[in-house]
Amino acid sequence: SESTEGQVMTVNKEYNFVVVSLGQKDNIQIGQGLYLYQADNFIGEVKVEKVEDAMSVATPQNPEIMSVVKEGDIVKTQK
Repeated sequence: SESTEGQVMTVNKEYNFVVVSLGQKDNIQIGQGLYLYQADNFIGEVKVEKVEDAMSVATPQNPEIMSVVKEGDIVKTQK
């Protein structure tokens, strides 16, 4: 199956989550892992906690990635 690609829309360092532009319309589900990239560099995995129609809220599996993730980073459904 194809990897679906979106991007990081919001980074909330205070509460340790990101909002990404993938949602129900992209068949995203709660508990799903998504993979973050800057350019072609894999920076970490986030886990979907809440799903809306066109976006999702996800938390990092490794909190250290919150120091590097930024708005506009690429998010993919497959590594």
